[in-house]
Amino acid sequence: MRLGLDTNFQRRNLVDWRWSAKRFLIRTEIEIRLARMQNLSFASVRLQLCTFACFLLFLPLVCLGAPAKVHIVALGTVRKVPWTPPERAAEPANVVVKPAELPTLKVRPLIVDGRQKEWTTGEAHDVTDRSFTIRRALRLNDTLPGDTGARWSWQPGPWLLVDRSTGRITALHLPDFRAAERVFQLRERDGKVSDSGSGTFVAADGTPQPLHKSDFELAVLDDWRSPHTNGVYPSSWEIKIHKPECLLKVKPWMADQEINFPPVTYWEGAVHFVGSCSNAPVAGNGYIELTGYSGNLPLP
Repeated sequence: MRLGLDTNFQRRNLVDWRWSAKRFLIRTEIEIRLARMQNLSFASVRLQLCTFACFLLFLPLVCLGAPAKVHIVALGTVRKVPWTPPERAAEPANVVVKPAELPTLKVRPLIVDGRQKEWTTGEAHDVTDRSFTIRRALRLNDTLPGDTGARWSWQPGPWLLVDRSTGRITALHLPDFRAAERVFQLRERDGKVSDSGSGTFVAADGTPQPLHKSDFELAVLDDWRSPHTNGVYPSSWEIKIHKPECLLKVKPWMADQEINFPPVTYWEGAVHFVGSCSNAPVAGNGYIELTGYSGNLPLP
């Protein structure tokens, strides 16, 4: 009985030894393979590295070869809608205006890929070969809290930048442009103002209005004497336009903006103004050119 126990014990030791030897051989084989895989000369490692390099090499070509989505950007049919200009907003509410007398605003939809995105007004202006700007048209509810029913009105809105390639529409935050004007007058040899003066008034919607000599008044408020040529130039003005009613006070940003290139000497430079137009305060910048105040220009 004791001999049988010893035999079983020896058998179990023999099995444990064989299993330990087998595990040692397996672990040794794994370590050898891992060492080979860390060596670039190993065939499978080289194959994997070549495959990965080819993937990185041809990935940009695959991306470039993929066709880009084509966007269709178009402007729809023009239609006329009634609108109230800012200068008529202050009219009394009891003033009845016939529908035929209401001014109209031309609007048309901005369509991207067959879907309307915005209402626009005016003409489109190309900025680059792939983008253009156009002014947005807004449909506003012109009712106050407590009023019954909605009263919709159309108004020109901010400018939009449209990308034809991507179909993206971006709102442009530009300075508020209300109006612009250009006036000029000539002086005779005796210093009197000639009747050949004229000008142009450009409204906020871009509509030009010609100005004749009788449509505006230009008065000099101050002078400046040049320390270089001893010429005396006007240095402050008051411009009054009769229609629309505008009163502007104009001053140069810097008095000494004289251009002296003998035999030609004149004054030109930047100015700024404040005042009112159609009972609304206005301010802005401008440009003035003055000739003949430091001797006559040499003429052929």
